[in-house]
Amino acid sequence: MDYCKALTALGLALTLTGCISESITSSESSSASFGSSSDSSSSPSKSSKKKASVPEEKRGYLNDIANLTNSVTGSKMTSTDFMNALSRTASQDQISNWESESTTFIGIGKGLKRASVPVAEIKTQPFLQDVLARNQDALDLIQQGYKE
Repeated sequence: MDYCKALTALGLALTLTGCISESITSSESSSASFGSSSDSSSSPSKSSKKKASVPEEKRGYLNDIANLTNSVTGSKMTSTDFMNALSRTASQDQISNWESESTTFIGIGKGLKRASVPVAEIKTQPFLQDVLARNQDALDLIQQGYKE
């Protein structure tokens, strides 16, 4: 696993956007925990949607996306800069199209949970606006990742 490369890229991405955050250290220490939640206070799920699962070989990518999201939550990172950071992270994890990868959105949800963003505020995160606008399933997948 190229964990060190991913963290280096994360640091570079944050430096380039002017969003250096002390939370990188805390996200590193939390990277080993996936945690589970019995929180059912979010909006009711749609029975027609199937639950996406993350294959074992994409767990590193999931963690990298969760760490990135946790690190930028509360920063002044723009939605465009976040999408660029997602693209760089995906590329380092050998994911060719992060926008079509459900693991991306599940990882975002995990990162938002690590950052203690309330479920009701997911849609209002400024850095997520373009991500949510470009993929109609993004919010459902993000909420799924948040609940896991």
